[in-house]
Amino acid sequence: MRKYAARPLGKPRAAVKVKRIGNSNRFEIIPGSVCLVSENTPVIERAEAAIVDGAGNTVTASGKFLWTAETIDPYHLVVDMF
Repeated sequence: MRKYAARPLGKPRAAVKVKRIGNSNRFEIIPGSVCLVSENTPVIERAEAAIVDGAGNTVTASGKFLWTAETIDPYHLVVDMF
């Protein structure tokens, strides 16, 4: 199991919910799942994980993706931090 250093998000940010695809490191965005994440939410970076849209196209970050650290597979919240 990998260990990540979590830190608080710092200020409220918009996020989307993603769901793991099988046992891969690919996650699909759940349509209509935009939400607000509070500033105290612990987040981590996951460089090895890829996010795709409903058509399977890879989504790239404007800056970097931050993942909520306290969510449980297969669902996570992801912030595009730029």
